Amino acid sequence: ASVKKYALEKIGELARPEGDKFLIQVASDASDSELQHAARLAHLNSRIIREPSQAGKKLILIKTMNEDPMRGFRSWAADELCDMGDAASLPEIKKTIAYVDPSPSGKRRVSVCESKVQLLSKHSAKIEAFKSALADKDDDVRRWGIRQLEKLKSTEAEVALMNFANDLQKDVRDSNERLLNL
Repeated sequence: ASVKKYALEKIGELARPEGDKFLIQVASDASDSELQHAARLAHLNSRIIREPSQAGKKLILIKTMNEDPMRGFRSWAADELCDMGDAASLPEIKKTIAYVDPSPSGKRRVSVCESKVQLLSKHSAKIEAFKSALADKDDDVRRWGIRQLEKLKSTEAEVALMNFANDLQKDVRDSNERLLNL
C-alpha cells in the first residue's frame, strides 16, 4: 500500500486535470481507507499547486483547516500554512493544532510553526529564511529548513546545504578531538 500511496502523491504533484480525475475516482472507489485518504490528499495538493495566487492557495488551506471533517486533513492544512509563513492565520493554525492534537506534541508543533512563521516574516527571500533555519537550536526547525532548501532545487540552496553538512562534519571532528583530549 505504501507504493500505491506514494504513486498517488506523485500524481497529485503533477497537478494535471487527468490526474485529478483519477485521484477523485480512487478516493471514491477504493476499498482501502488509507488509499482513499491518500488520493483525497493528493487531489487537494494538486488543487493547491494549480492555484496561481498565494491568496487562493491560502483560502483553500484555511477552508480545509477549518471545515474538513477529517483531523488529518486539518492538520496537513495547518502545516502547509505554517510552511507558507502565514502570520495572519497563526491564531487559526494554533486553534486547529490544539483541536487535532491537544497533547504536548501539539504544543510542540505550535512552537515549531511559530518559529517557521517568524523566520519567513523576518526575511524577504524565502531561501534566506530557510538558510537561517539551519542555524536554529530546534532540530525540527532545522529539519524544516533542510527540506525546504531541498525542494528549491537551486544552486544557492545546494550550496547552503553543503555548507551546513560541512559545518556538521567540523562539529563532529571538534567533538571527537575534545573527547580524545579528556
